[in-house]
Amino acid sequence: MLKQQAIKAIIFDFDGTLVNTVDVFLKMFLEIGSRYGNGVTAGDFYAKNGMPARDSIRSYIKEGKFKWWIIPYFLLNARRMNRRINKEAAIYPQVHEVLRGLRQYYKIGLVSNNNSQNVNFLFNKFNLASYFEHVVTRDDVRYEKPHPEPYLKMAKLLGEAAENCLAVEDSPIGILAARRANMWTCAVEHNTPQQYFEGEKAPNRFIPKIANLSKDFIEKAY
Repeated sequence: MLKQQAIKAIIFDFDGTLVNTVDVFLKMFLEIGSRYGNGVTAGDFYAKNGMPARDSIRSYIKEGKFKWWIIPYFLLNARRMNRRINKEAAIYPQVHEVLRGLRQYYKIGLVSNNNSQNVNFLFNKFNLASYFEHVVTRDDVRYEKPHPEPYLKMAKLLGEAAENCLAVEDSPIGILAARRANMWTCAVEHNTPQQYFEGEKAPNRFIPKIANLSKDFIEKAY
């Protein structure tokens, strides 16, 4: 059980939290599902939002949501899908203002299940790199979220105890990873409805959008 104390570092998720790639992911999921799926819905997507793609695909196949021959489709089209995601991605309103304000008071890190190439591309596209002291992508760890390794590695890089860190996420999988790392958590309701954040995946707080995150909110909530 976490005891109330000062937050010294804020660790942001990337996709769906700062940059809206999730709407593109969902659109592609439903398009592919219409060809290779068995009645997949947006709810199926939200339930696994934030999970590494290969793990979610395996899970959908096991559940009978996707037919097994979706695997070669993904292998053949991975680069094209990445290009589409990066092209259609949009930054959420007031992200620059939020990051600029918070970095005056907290150490700032970023933890993503995306690869470094995509993160760097979107960093450059939206001019975000300067806000973060450290970045951890799936290329930097052995285990991805929902394993706690990415968050624990970031806490070590920032020189802070996990219980002094606040993880800001948009997905139940991300919240689960941060909770397993013994961090405070905040879920941004950009995409996934609250009903999917249950049990271990439930955050300490919800906020409607990233623009609501501020020093005043953090001090009152945590």
